[in-house]
Amino acid sequence: PEPLPGCSVVTSKQKPKRVALVLPLVGRRVLMQLRDMKPGIEAPGCWGFVGGSIARGESPRAAAARELWEEVGFKAARLRRISAETLSEVPGIFSVAFCCELTVPPPSLRLTEGRDLRLAALAQISSGRLYSPKLKRAFPMAARAYLEKTLRRALKLTR
Repeated sequence: PEPLPGCSVVTSKQKPKRVALVLPLVGRRVLMQLRDMKPGIEAPGCWGFVGGSIARGESPRAAAARELWEEVGFKAARLRRISAETLSEVPGIFSVAFCCELTVPPPSLRLTEGRDLRLAALAQISSGRLYSPKLKRAFPMAARAYLEKTLRRALKLTR
């Protein structure tokens, strides 16, 4: 079997990279995206939240809405801010995270970036690996402690 990819993160030594992340929720599960396996991207071949860089002059909320639309073809009725922090696990990344209700079935989403999508519960994220039905094997989580902490915050916010 082919070895599983690592989740190395490429960051600049200059100023922190600002990213907006979105946690689309269905009950107590979150939509996870299996990242592409391209060299030079953050956490290639790892599961993470939908999101990406915040463009110059763009608000974090606008970036989150744009990334959600660009990557999975979903427009959220409401984005709720969860956190804004520098990731301790990933030096050089400043993340602003939002959550929303996913109001369509995941199979109806249009994945345009990444290798797979699936819903995951906190316990699955905590395990450090998640199975990809499309690729028929498990892949690691990117920045697992951050994913867990952020999902816990989102679940408290949406009670």
